[in-house]
Amino acid sequence: MVLLNKFQIKSLLDSCNHVHQRTFIMLAIYTGMRHTEILSLKWSDVFLEKKLIKLRAKTTKAKRTRIVPLIPVLLMILAFHKKGLKQDRDHVVCYLGRKLTTFRKTWQLLMNELGWEYRIHDLRHHFITLLFSAGVNPRTIQEIAGHSTLNMTMKYAEYSDKYLEQEAKRVGVGRLELPTSTLSV
Repeated sequence: MVLLNKFQIKSLLDSCNHVHQRTFIMLAIYTGMRHTEILSLKWSDVFLEKKLIKLRAKTTKAKRTRIVPLIPVLLMILAFHKKGLKQDRDHVVCYLGRKLTTFRKTWQLLMNELGWEYRIHDLRHHFITLLFSAGVNPRTIQEIAGHSTLNMTMKYAEYSDKYLEQEAKRVGVGRLELPTSTLSV
């Protein structure tokens, strides 16, 4: 399981040369949507006023309609992005007016540039783990992620504990260990 820290996320977004790259990556990081779900996403699926994305059943892995909430930063970016687009563009992530069929080649170029070995799907894992770390109910996470079983969702719970511990150590508030000599009175 790969989890990105805020500096890695910033580096990844800074390495994007085009709006469609940044949009794809932000959708992956902040919604946990799958590669194909992002590429299939149409503006008619994005409800900025309701702060959500409604994924159509035919575009999801489980073939069920799914609701994904939009966090404020992503909401702002999508609103700005939509405002600057021509009205004839259906898809949220497109390049030169055309729908993308894959993002894998672009992803690999970004990974080569950064010297990283992450997969696109790792951004989904990152998002789901953050939901657990934030204390979101596992059933809610299951619905947002589109997992068919709660067992699949619960696999991320273990990683959220490791993530929190790693982040705590990074900022210097890891587990407090007292020398044994101070415990005896």
